Amino acid sequence: MKKMILLAGLMLIAGVSVAAEKKQPDPAKYPLTVHVLCSFLVPAGQSPYRRIAVTLNGKSLEMSTALDGSVLALGDYKARLVKDSSPNAYEIDQTYEFLMPNGGLHTFMLTGFGNSLCPAAS
Repeated sequence: MKKMILLAGLMLIAGVSVAAEKKQPDPAKYPLTVHVLCSFLVPAGQSPYRRIAVTLNGKSLEMSTALDGSVLALGDYKARLVKDSSPNAYEIDQTYEFLMPNGGLHTFMLTGFGNSLCPAAS
């Protein structure tokens, strides 16, 4: 009986430790490289949001997200297009998912073309 209780306890501990391991996203599924030129926190009442200016495939873009209210460090991030609901070639509705260095994921919506956020980097 003691062996059964010990065995059940060990199985429970092993199960908890496996469940605690968070599955990391596969970097190969993030084929784009997005270079963040500048990042700003925009206060908006109780829901501040983050705006970033980036280059992607040689194009200057602006993106935003309503995440945790922090600014994003400048540099390169792996990314992928997760939604393209563009109704035609001249009205663009896209959402990108960025892979963070710690394996976390942040979603950004395309909010503009060009780079008006950080003119010195244009």
